[in-house]
Amino acid sequence: VGNTQTLRIDKAESSDEGYYVCTVCNTTGGSVETRPAQLTTIPQITEEPHSLEDVAPGKPAEFVVKAIGKNLAYTWYHQTTKQFLPNDKKVIVGNAQILRIDKVKSSNEGYYICTICNPTGGSVETNPVQLTTIPQITEEPDSLENATPGKPAEFVVKAI
Repeated sequence: VGNTQTLRIDKAESSDEGYYVCTVCNTTGGSVETRPAQLTTIPQITEEPHSLEDVAPGKPAEFVVKAIGKNLAYTWYHQTTKQFLPNDKKVIVGNAQILRIDKVKSSNEGYYICTICNPTGGSVETNPVQLTTIPQITEEPDSLENATPGKPAEFVVKAI
């Protein structure tokens, strides 16, 4: 790739990943090779997941992230607060490029991030995305028949 003692890649890309060896030759034809030096790049997110608002309970939901890199590992986390700090109580909820929730429940509400790692430990994290559900009525109001004029009338609704 070159004939100097330094190989410089000005803008390393995932397409540059691999092993590099340098062969050093003298004027009489003697040569020696270096041990292979590996170049890896951290994954690059090409498409962030999007928040999902007002998902009906029982319906499916999907978060999708797209990234460039080789042999990437995906880990999705869920928590109730937006800011993900290193010592926060995060729950691992998936390990694929797509996080699918088959039947959304109110307990799925909250924030999600995905950490994407390459085999050598280089990693990148998505921005937090939120999942919200529409309210679910658990108790309907009863009809009031023959209410007394001038007296209180009350309808009770319960929802989660």
